[in-house]
Order: sequence, then C-alpha cells, then structure tokens
Amino acid sequence: MISIDVTLLVQMVNFLVFLAVMNILLYRPVRRIVEKRNKLVLSQKSDIEKAQQEAEQALREFEETIRNARIMGRQKIEEYKEKARAYEKELLQKAYQEAAEQVAKVREEISREREKAIQELRDQIQVFSLEVVRKILGRSVV
Repeated sequence: MISIDVTLLVQMVNFLVFLAVMNILLYRPVRRIVEKRNKLVLSQKSDIEKAQQEAEQALREFEETIRNARIMGRQKIEEYKEKARAYEKELLQKAYQEAAEQVAKVREEISREREKAIQELRDQIQVFSLEVVRKILGRSVV
C-alpha cells in the first residue's frame, strides 16, 4: 500500500525540481527552436507568396507586352500593305500613262505614214491614169 509520509513529500519536491530542470534545459530551448522554425517557415511562406505574386504580375505584364506587340505588328503589316498598294497603283498609273503615250506616238506615226502613203498614191494615180488611158487609147494624151 501507499503510505503517506515524508518520502512522498520528497518525491513531490524531486518531481517539481526535475520538472523545473527539464523546463530550463530541454523544453524552453526546444520551444524556442520550434518557434524560430515556425517564424522562419512563415517568413519563407510569405516570401514565396510575394515572389509568386511578382512572378504572376511579371507574366501578366509580359503577356500584355506580347499582345501589344502583336497588335502593333498587325498594324504595321496593314500599313505596309497599304503603302505597297499605293505604290502598286502609282506604278500601274505610270505604266498606263507610258503605254498611252506610246500608243499616241504609234498612232501619230501611223497617221503620218498614212498621209505619206496617200500623198504618194495621189502622185502615182495621175501617172497610172495616164498610163491606163494611153494603153486603152493606144496613144499618148498629153
């Protein structure tokens, strides 16, 4: 049986001293280490979240920059296409103008040649007609 005497009191004091020594030597340092570790984990977790937010923001900015670059690229392409169309139209207009000038020159040349041929034929008509009359009549008409 358990007897209540001085040894119980000594055991209780011994337990309290042991508890105090364990608290000083083991529990407090372990609690401090665990607390430091928890603070470090929370700090690193906060830093990770902050870095993740910054990375997401940078990604959004990058995507926005890419989107703007694509829009600007399309605008530039359309601008250059429009310039190319205007240049093509100008070249075609010049080509049509040159062709029209050449056609006018050729027509003028043909007209001159025609007039020249008509004049030569007129000059020859008289000679031919006299020749035909001479052959028909058998004598000279002049």
